[in-house]
Amino acid sequence: KIKADGSLSEASSIMHKGDSQAHPHSCFIDPSGKYGLISDLGLDKIYVYRLDVIGGQLVEEQVLQTAEKAGPRHMCFHP
Repeated sequence: KIKADGSLSEASSIMHKGDSQAHPHSCFIDPSGKYGLISDLGLDKIYVYRLDVIGGQLVEEQVLQTAEKAGPRHMCFHP
């Protein structure tokens, strides 16, 4: 969470898949502000999390498997 002074509070949760191949590259917030999409270039996956702003948590909604060795990195949203 972000404190009133702009500093960060302690982590409310830690998302770790425990896989040595995991390499999260970036996180993009969707235009609605409700979801965070995290690209993992090591596992060739995109994790979709719902942003629980009140609870300060990420809630896993979906995992998208990309092609082998695709190494997803960046995303953009199209209307």
